Amino acid sequence: MLAQIEQAGLDDVILVGHSLAGIVIPDVAARLGVRRVRRIILLACNVPPDGKSVVSTLKPPIRFFARMNIDRLPVWMARWMFCNGMTEQQRDHSLRLLVPESLSIVHEPVDRSRMPTDIPRTWVLTLRDHVLSINDQRRFMANLGGVDEVVELDTCHNAMISEPAELASILLRHSAVAPASK
Repeated sequence: MLAQIEQAGLDDVILVGHSLAGIVIPDVAARLGVRRVRRIILLACNVPPDGKSVVSTLKPPIRFFARMNIDRLPVWMARWMFCNGMTEQQRDHSLRLLVPESLSIVHEPVDRSRMPTDIPRTWVLTLRDHVLSINDQRRFMANLGGVDEVVELDTCHNAMISEPAELASILLRHSAVAPASK
């Protein structure tokens, strides 16, 4: 992600992350710096306490699969975790996207010590999330050092599939450029 931003020569960036991006976005923000990152928007992200790993935050049965390094969730579990409340078409699409993943990232301790604290942060709180409960997400907001704004979205974990128009509207509202002061 950082290499792509650098290659494109972007100097006014809004970082948007979902789920496991909660462990990557703070590092990208630290490397780009406060002058280049206008806002961070996190959608149902896992943000472990500093020095801890994602796997330390997971609950059964998800923790079992992560600890066993099972790189592909059973379809029944992925359906329960990611697809509740979706239409049949959305659910089928979501499940077709499943691929084996490297789980090494969920075992690595995070380090947010260099993350700038003065970049505005918005959290999109998924209200019907089976992966990250509302309480989990609020705990992760605190682990991040707080957020400036919470936007509630009545959907499951994969909001980009279940509520794409509403999510796009949220992202557009929070990425609008403020008028230049005179």
